[in-house]
Amino acid sequence: MKIFKPFILIIFFSVYSLHAQEVTLTKFFRFFINANYDSSRAFIEKELLKDPDNPVLHLYLGRVFLVQKKYSSAISCFKKAIQNNKSDAAIYNYIGKAYEEQGMLSEAADAYTSSIKLDSSLYAQLKLGSIFFKQNNYNACSAVLIKLISRDSTNLYAFYLLGRAFIRSGKYDSTIIISSKAAHIDSTNYPNLLNLGIAFFNSRLYKDAVETLRKAVIISPESYEARYYLGYSYIKLDQRADAVTQLEFCANSNSRFKQKALIALIDFYRKIGLNKECIRTAKKFLELDTKNYLTTVYFHLGCALSDEQNYSEADSAFQKSLKFSTLPLIKGVYFYRGLNSHKQKEYIKAINYYQKAVALNPDDPYTYYNLAIVYDEFYKDKMPAIKYYQKFLDYYKNKDDNSVLVQAATNRIKALKQKLYFTK
Repeated sequence: MKIFKPFILIIFFSVYSLHAQEVTLTKFFRFFINANYDSSRAFIEKELLKDPDNPVLHLYLGRVFLVQKKYSSAISCFKKAIQNNKSDAAIYNYIGKAYEEQGMLSEAADAYTSSIKLDSSLYAQLKLGSIFFKQNNYNACSAVLIKLISRDSTNLYAFYLLGRAFIRSGKYDSTIIISSKAAHIDSTNYPNLLNLGIAFFNSRLYKDAVETLRKAVIISPESYEARYYLGYSYIKLDQRADAVTQLEFCANSNSRFKQKALIALIDFYRKIGLNKECIRTAKKFLELDTKNYLTTVYFHLGCALSDEQNYSEADSAFQKSLKFSTLPLIKGVYFYRGLNSHKQKEYIKAINYYQKAVALNPDDPYTYYNLAIVYDEFYKDKMPAIKYYQKFLDYYKNKDDNSVLVQAATNRIKALKQKLYFTK
């Protein structure tokens, strides 16, 4: 019987050790589950004094630090845990989470990649795809998520993130395909309906966009993103009342689409000639604490004020627009500033602004036409009038255009030349 005693002792101590560890973890989880993290931490640290190389204790201490947002300490613990257990993919996931919470996305991606190499967990794949999305690496994000969906064809969040990655990449056809599959799985899933509606909008399939985004708004009435794209789709379909309803809803919110909706409304009201609404909306925008879009807002405000014959305020708005302008819009600002002076019969100013517009944009025929009008009708100066009428007509030289302005310019050149050279 003596020969068996050592084995009995080994078995006894092994069972005792496992039982002791089980008791330790039970006590830990009692604290942890009840969110008593300080007690959880104190208990594990006390146990580590007895067994400083125990990877399980380091793992659970890391989990405590993770929920306490002490990410550097958590990573240190997880790395100690993994030294003796390099095949545990879950520990790499914890490391990835800690790095991600600190904004250390490259390190997080490395950790999730290590996890995937060990067991290809769907969780790690989804997290890695999410990291790539945050890094604006949409091709890598798409590659990971396509693999994930091939293994889990019902993961709606993966469908959403993949669809959004395709949108960010301008791959709207791919978004339509993937989001349509998601809608087939769950026709009430708002995020994927939103992606599908946006993809339809950017593909200029406005009727499909309206149909899809209306469903999204019914599911999520406070969805300002869906309402913004729905409103813009209505604009494209010339359904003006519906467009205003959706965009004004966004414009009266405190969402991130407030600014975009106000800009869309300012532009829309200006284009359809509702100058007072354009002025009201522009002034509402200018109450916001932002420097975004100021060039556009002041430009449309100036145009609307000028049309309402509020010339002084219009010129002030144009000046402010120039202050914030980039080159493409400066061209338009000078043209409309010239037009504003023209309407006030300040012809020298008008010529000055028109000339600046021509210098920046020598291919705009309408600036030449307005210059011709000023010289012709107000200064009775035939030579420059003929010159600018001709430059206007040169634009249409190779075009089959017989518009009112083309006819008028042709007739005026003929009449001015008759007076200038005494011809019949």
